[in-house]
Amino acid sequence: MSTYIGFSHPKNPGLFTKLAMKIDQSKASHTFMIYRDSDWNMDIAIQIDERTFRLMPYEKYVKSNEIVHLIDVGDKNKFGDIDIGMARLAKEFLDTPYDFMGFVGMAIVKLAKFFKRKIKNPLASSSSVICSEGATLALQYGGCPEADSLHAASTSPQDLLNFLMKKG
Repeated sequence: MSTYIGFSHPKNPGLFTKLAMKIDQSKASHTFMIYRDSDWNMDIAIQIDERTFRLMPYEKYVKSNEIVHLIDVGDKNKFGDIDIGMARLAKEFLDTPYDFMGFVGMAIVKLAKFFKRKIKNPLASSSSVICSEGATLALQYGGCPEADSLHAASTSPQDLLNFLMKKG
């Protein structure tokens, strides 16, 4: 498997997940990344969920999550060096708590968008991230062309999916 950014939702979504999907008008509530670990000889899911920023076997991840979309981001001409971006992201945020206030701020961003106003996430933390923010930062850290046009803390899973789909 190459390196991917994925979009998913739990197989048994709870209220938090349903709210996120409704706010984002999306079939996915979650963004995650996948890379092939040559030492462990397995695909690893990098995810930031309501517990923490963590790594887990992709095989285990798919047992409890419905995969909505996977985008291969291994093409360095289109997406920069995602491996460098993921390494920097992990160095800065691995094992940090989920940014719940950033999630609330994302709802404010979406509400403003509903009223045709564009704002940055007013409640985002600089010491923790939400899932789509992490994947966006990995793209930016890796030098993905046009990724700097995204404000990472204000980028929802659907916003990121739309951006990646345009890149091809």
